[in-house]
Amino acid sequence: MKTKIVWVFIATGSVVWAAHSHHEHTKDSRQVVFEQFPTSRDLLRPDVGPVIDQIIVRHGRKECETVILTSEFHTHLGIYAIVGAKMGIRAREYFGVGLDELTVESFAGSQPPISCLNDGLQASTGATLGHGTISLSSVTAPRPTAKFTYDGTIISLELKEAYWQQVRQDIGGIIDQHGLGGSKEVGHMT
Repeated sequence: MKTKIVWVFIATGSVVWAAHSHHEHTKDSRQVVFEQFPTSRDLLRPDVGPVIDQIIVRHGRKECETVILTSEFHTHLGIYAIVGAKMGIRAREYFGVGLDELTVESFAGSQPPISCLNDGLQASTGATLGHGTISLSSVTAPRPTAKFTYDGTIISLELKEAYWQQVRQDIGGIIDQHGLGGSKEVGHMT
């Protein structure tokens, strides 16, 4: 087994969806239920609809679709889930592979808010707990980092420290402003 480790640092940005039909698998296949992904403004929430066209221009349709599906799965627009989705998209692009072709090891732990990264990783790569293709590394200090393996090659993606610091400050500011101190409430902001 050949192993090549490549470290790549990413910033927040955009994402693509990772569901596909097991009957018709192609690298770009994402639709299992939809014939066409619904991006009409009329179908989107009032805070997202007016900016959907700008999001698609800036990040691309595939990434937009992935973030939308990640957010639906995650049940809200959460920064760590979005970062995880972007990491998965970038890993798939790096390897030039489709859904369900990577194995993923997450270093985000299992406690919100940072563990929400795992939802984005699953949605964007198709690596799921159910398939046994994503695992959580036993770490004492969770980080927004994941390793992706394909055909014996491993890459590691990590949120840049400056962006991670900004995310932590933003979440802390929301907690201070709204008085949300419980882990349940914090998890709903990620």
